[in-house]
Amino acid sequence: MKWLVTTKRSCDATKLDRALADVGAHLDTKTGVVPLVPDEQVWEVEGPPDLDRKLTDVDAIKEVFPSSNMSLY
Repeated sequence: MKWLVTTKRSCDATKLDRALADVGAHLDTKTGVVPLVPDEQVWEVEGPPDLDRKLTDVDAIKEVFPSSNMSLY
């Protein structure tokens, strides 16, 4: 399942990938990080259906949302 993971800007790919590996997930290597407001960034992640519950204790992670494919009209 695809997820969007919002982290603090101080969280780098290596740190996030370690936290994701512990719960059976990984960064999507096709997409990069998307910067948001001054202290946030968003990553696309592949992981289990309950990834949002598994990452609640990771300090650098602010929010986890399901991602969907884009539909062009």
